Amino acid sequence: MAARHQRPSAASKSSAEAKRTDLKNNEKKCSWASYMTNSPLLIVMIGLPARGKTYMSKKLTRYLNWIGVPTKVFNLGEYRREAVQSYKSYDFFRHDNEEAMEIRKQCALVALQDVKSYLNTEGGQIAVFDATNTTRERRTLILNFAQENTYKVFFVESICDDPDVIAENIMEVKVSSPDYPERDRESVMDDFLKRIECYKVTYQPLDPDQHDKNLSFIRVINVGRRFLVNRVQDYIQSKIVYYLMNIHVHCHSIYLCRHGESQHNLERRIGGDSGLSERGKKFAVELKGFVKEHNLSDLKVWTSQLRCTIQTAEELGVPYEQWKILNEIDAGVCEEMTYKTIEEKYPEEFALRDQDKYHYRYPGGESYQDLVQRLEPVIMELERQGNVLVICHQAVMRCLLAYFLDKGADDLPYMKCPLHNVLKLTPVAYGCKVEMFDLKVEAVNTHRDRPLNKVRSNSMLPPLIRRNSFDPLSSQDQIKRPRLYSMGSMHSHSHVFPPPAFSGTRFSRVSEGAELQQREDSPNGFSTPDTEERSTTLLYVIFFMWRYLPTSALIEETLDIKQTTGFFIHKRTIMRTTAGTIVVLAFALLATAQVAHKCSAPPEYPHTRLDKKFISRQKFRSGEKVYYSCAEDFTPSRGNRYVKCQGGKWSQLTLKCEKISCGNAGDLPNGNFVYEGQTYIGEKVYAECNKG
Repeated sequence: MAARHQRPSAASKSSAEAKRTDLKNNEKKCSWASYMTNSPLLIVMIGLPARGKTYMSKKLTRYLNWIGVPTKVFNLGEYRREAVQSYKSYDFFRHDNEEAMEIRKQCALVALQDVKSYLNTEGGQIAVFDATNTTRERRTLILNFAQENTYKVFFVESICDDPDVIAENIMEVKVSSPDYPERDRESVMDDFLKRIECYKVTYQPLDPDQHDKNLSFIRVINVGRRFLVNRVQDYIQSKIVYYLMNIHVHCHSIYLCRHGESQHNLERRIGGDSGLSERGKKFAVELKGFVKEHNLSDLKVWTSQLRCTIQTAEELGVPYEQWKILNEIDAGVCEEMTYKTIEEKYPEEFALRDQDKYHYRYPGGESYQDLVQRLEPVIMELERQGNVLVICHQAVMRCLLAYFLDKGADDLPYMKCPLHNVLKLTPVAYGCKVEMFDLKVEAVNTHRDRPLNKVRSNSMLPPLIRRNSFDPLSSQDQIKRPRLYSMGSMHSHSHVFPPPAFSGTRFSRVSEGAELQQREDSPNGFSTPDTEERSTTLLYVIFFMWRYLPTSALIEETLDIKQTTGFFIHKRTIMRTTAGTIVVLAFALLATAQVAHKCSAPPEYPHTRLDKKFISRQKFRSGEKVYYSCAEDFTPSRGNRYVKCQGGKWSQLTLKCEKISCGNAGDLPNGNFVYEGQTYIGEKVYAECNKG
């Protein structure tokens, strides 16, 4: 054990460098994780050996990291194997083996110190303490440790009395354990069953009625057949409960592929809603043959709501489900552009995306981080279902693959998902087996490699910020095409012209308060100019009328218009008179435009809060917008999130915020859930067993 205690002092420079790098990488994650967790959380596993604790720990950690909450497993078995170099027999786990008991306790203390280091200094948000923790003495030790460091604690107890499940778990996982190198299966089974008996002597399950009624925990019974949930404290714990209730241990495979090659793929355009190319249609035919060849008769087929995936699925001749959340990442104003066009039109945005592709959000569109959140229900369903074929898009497939293959935010946006290939994912004990099938149909390569230099050396870029959908572009064209707009479709004939822009005009890079979509401001599709814009426009009109209109009428011939007085009127005189009238009217409009009616502090609305930068201000000029967001525990459901100062009054806020719901708690075999309210955050749900 001495060597184990000296480990931190003997750490190499390279490990210290790695820790600093991990800390930097976690800074970005923590900024998002703070929305889900208000203090570090320690998840403590409980249960006899071979009850699936490590399986649940690894799977839960993979899920939490995928949704953006930095999480790490601390497996006590690894600490024990480091302290005791060679395992001999089950005698080490006897409760009367005092020397071994002391070693096991010291290993637990060292592991808890590593937990503290991870949560306090390395940017972690959740630590999973993977051990048996079968005695109240050990659980009290952990609770005291958590209290000293102000961590929340959530227990996950796995109980299983099905001998077939236990035997299968031992043979699948424990035979290959480092504890049993080069041993035959029968001797492994015999030794491990005796090890379980050693733990049973001192096992004290959680007592939800008396001793442990104030603890937060979930009890998983017989690999998810039943659950008992007690005192869920916060949002992240409710997500953990929901996830654990959705993972099912059963043999199944998940097939992922992209749609057949589309017309936009051929033209190197991103986004849009184009149909399949000829080669894409050929792939759909080959995919049908692949399904038949692998005898996937009970296969479920899921697609997005975009044409290319639907056309691919139609060829299969089987029922399929359309999921809107499987639609490709929304590129906002860059929809249906090529990367070359984006680089030329929005060079700053192009460089920002190369700087951090995972967190970068297209103006008016989405980021990969947004896409991961959108796809969370798909992951939940994939965990519950049998064999499923998901026909999706490149960014969507990357996000799904990253979950199953445990890939981080840096690698996710650059995972290779070529067209006309099918990936077969088969969940195994602590991971996922991957097989790739090339259906031998030629297609364009849409993969864009990770840039060698993420930031251009010849351009001064602003610091990377988490843009929301309303932040402005770095260039003047801010028109966002509709999501279903497609080149060559009926929408392409509806031309939308950008507002006039003069050379030298630059949009400042500001945060949420700036305009992005001009067409939101008025029902006729044109933006309402503010006072300064109207003044500038009127000055141009006056200058034009005064300079050009009088001198443009040089024709001296008389008109054939005779009034009652008998005098002839010259055309030049008519035009000069008209010009004078227009100039006078223009000056009158200019004077009117200069009267700026200011607004006082914006009003308060229920379930919303004013953005921080507007709170301290008391005066706002006409035409200025202020932005609201939903209050804590609420989420936007519809409407625009800004109001505008017009004529000294604020427009009405159309943003509607709904309280966040944790959703249905799922099915409870041999029982049901009783809901305290409407499944909103903070409300409780009780599990009740059926009679008998």
